[in-house]
Amino acid sequence: MNRRIATLFAVAATAVVGITTAGPAFASVARPTSTCRPFTPERQKAHADVAKRLATLDQLAGVLGAAQDPFGVNGNQSGALAGAKFGLGALDQKIQTSCYTDRANLNADTRTIFTSYRVYWLRMPQTHIIEAADRLGIARQTLGASATKLAGLVGDNQKAQADLAAMNQSLSTSDAHVGNPPSLGGSVAAVPGLVPAVDMTANVTAMKAARADLEAARRALADARRDALRVVADLGGPSNA
Repeated sequence: MNRRIATLFAVAATAVVGITTAGPAFASVARPTSTCRPFTPERQKAHADVAKRLATLDQLAGVLGAAQDPFGVNGNQSGALAGAKFGLGALDQKIQTSCYTDRANLNADTRTIFTSYRVYWLRMPQTHIIEAADRLGIARQTLGASATKLAGLVGDNQKAQADLAAMNQSLSTSDAHVGNPPSLGGSVAAVPGLVPAVDMTANVTAMKAARADLEAARRALADARRDALRVVADLGGPSNA
């Protein structure tokens, strides 16, 4: 009986020792440490994406630099382009030099190239809309000056008066869509204030409406030019003047 108890005690003691020594053995397993990873292909792609956008921003700045500015909005747009260029350059520097221990952190930064700047989804069409408005604004100024001169010449010529009235109506139609320099109007007036967004739905809607207004203003100014030529013909001048 005593021998059996001694044997059971020895077995229990061995089990306790096993349990006790198992703890330190598990704790001694080395945990993985965080280290910087190269992510070379991803960094190279990000650099190429940034470089492409920087070149585009330079081209857009050139477009505005060559355009006249009858509505006085080109300066702010040039500033926005310059700000985007500076920000993208700084972002590229961060991506190329930061310590990334996992892909998620790298992806968060590279995604910013697109979501925070929207060079092709916003800045490019926005700049071209502004430049198109510039051209229409210059045409509006020229035709407006012509209408003023013709008003002093029509006298009691009823045909010339009617055609001049039609011309002025066409100019008013253009004003409703794009504005009369220096006041930018219609849906186009909202375009210079658009900024990059993660959800571009509202920006796309605004630019679509602006394009429709630009086209309507273009047609109205073409009509105004036609009416001006008719007034000149009514007054005895060449109809193709």
